[in-house]
Amino acid sequence: MGNVEVIAARALAQSIPQNEQFLDEIEKHITDDLQKSQNTLWELLASNTGAQIVDTNYRAIMHAAMTGQLEAANVAGIVEMGGAEFVNLPFEQAIKFFQSKKIVSREEFDRMAQAYKRQAFNMAGLTRQYELTRVHELLNGAMTEGTTRKEFVKQMREEFEGLGVTKQSKAHLETVYSNGVLGSFAEGRYQQQNALADIRPIWQYRTVGDKAVREAHRLMDEHVAEAEDPIWDEWYPPNGHRCRCRVETFTRSAAERKGLVPKKELPKFENGKTVAPDKGWNGSPRQIDIGNEIAARVREQASAMQMLAPPTLATEGKGVYSSIGDLGRVNDAMRIAKVDAFANLTPPKVAKLVDEQPFFSVYPRALQAAPKGKAFIEVPVHSQNSDSLEQLAKRLALDPALASIARSIRVLGRASYGKFDARIWNANEIAHQALGNEMVLGRSTEATLQLTAEPGQIQKIMAVLEQAELEHGAPIRHAWSVGEVRIRGAGAAQRGMVDAYLNKRPLPKGEQIVMSKKPLAGWKNEKIQVNERLFAFLR
Repeated sequence: MGNVEVIAARALAQSIPQNEQFLDEIEKHITDDLQKSQNTLWELLASNTGAQIVDTNYRAIMHAAMTGQLEAANVAGIVEMGGAEFVNLPFEQAIKFFQSKKIVSREEFDRMAQAYKRQAFNMAGLTRQYELTRVHELLNGAMTEGTTRKEFVKQMREEFEGLGVTKQSKAHLETVYSNGVLGSFAEGRYQQQNALADIRPIWQYRTVGDKAVREAHRLMDEHVAEAEDPIWDEWYPPNGHRCRCRVETFTRSAAERKGLVPKKELPKFENGKTVAPDKGWNGSPRQIDIGNEIAARVREQASAMQMLAPPTLATEGKGVYSSIGDLGRVNDAMRIAKVDAFANLTPPKVAKLVDEQPFFSVYPRALQAAPKGKAFIEVPVHSQNSDSLEQLAKRLALDPALASIARSIRVLGRASYGKFDARIWNANEIAHQALGNEMVLGRSTEATLQLTAEPGQIQKIMAVLEQAELEHGAPIRHAWSVGEVRIRGAGAAQRGMVDAYLNKRPLPKGEQIVMSKKPLAGWKNEKIQVNERLFAFLR
């Protein structure tokens, strides 16, 4: 079937000019009026180049997934490949060849295709939003410093060279396609191997055996375990960036002839520490399936909130986005009306509440207390970036110890209000009338990801959130921050967290929430834990 990295190389070659074209579109969008350029920047989310990038992504990861399934079925003797170099087939021919082998039903193939289309849209969407966010941030600095358009364009080009998304500097795109293709190939192999586990129940971990193999992976080489062993929830490849490891399967009789004996314990380093995959890679395709299921449920909950709309992905048609959602700066009057309607507040009522408390949130439904003996861990995420909700849910689900907690995730909607200096925080997520250098009343809708956990699980969850922010980062600026997490309910004080107060009072519809260092008189007070950084900003 050929080297699956051929697929990644082909996708990379196609994506570079597409990404360069998108950067050219950004440059054309920048005028001498940097303020106006910033205010309308997000319109580029609807650029037609997005469809090309999505198609490239989809063809690459779908082709790799089919290759994985065929290879596993071929090894098991289910299909005869006939020497075909499947990875080199044009995509349309590869689809026909794969379907002709009938190793999955038509319904299963359609579900598989839809799943990878969604993944392709997310890959493109997050990359494009990240690039536009960086331009938005650069424009903030340029306007403060009085930079000219020519100077700004030069600065922007240099920035993208550093990000590794151009022809001259393509390291980031190389990693994206290598990881995406190898991951999809592994998912395809896993699905077919798992389907044949009754026939071939003995699995063995293998590396490619060259000098580039990482130490932990080298120690895992030739490790044998039963197909149902939980080890594969953690150690099924890929187990790091550009990991080339694989899993081979055997019938019991073949395993006996080869002297392969399943082991319960994992190998250890010389210092006695048990081997583990690279940080952030301890999830198998089985966990990925769980993560996708949880992410879909999170997505449904978020869409039902009717908050400010995120950029809408088009699942059919030519455009990657059917709209830019509510990120357009020119629609602030409409956005303000949407936020107030979500909070069930009139403009006079908002003005009155802000005079009393300059920073507060409104939940359309009153916050529930944490179940007895348990804690709520609540992570605020901007609703205009709903992909971040899914990313966080998936990261939690990838840890087998937290998968059950991830299944309990609830999405809470809230409207946030506050007075701030637009020169310091000119974020498109925040709707406000004035765009000049003055104090403004900003408002936005946000989603809060709520996790229910035992007190002993809190530290583990916080560690996963911190690792996700450190290694992956929120796809969009301010999408999430561990510094904004709050803990409610049972549980001893956590490292880096201090006591604060969640103050509540009822509104005609919903509940007003203010966080403070000390309890507010006349409000219902709940002691919570917040990050020390957040505590410093509380009144």
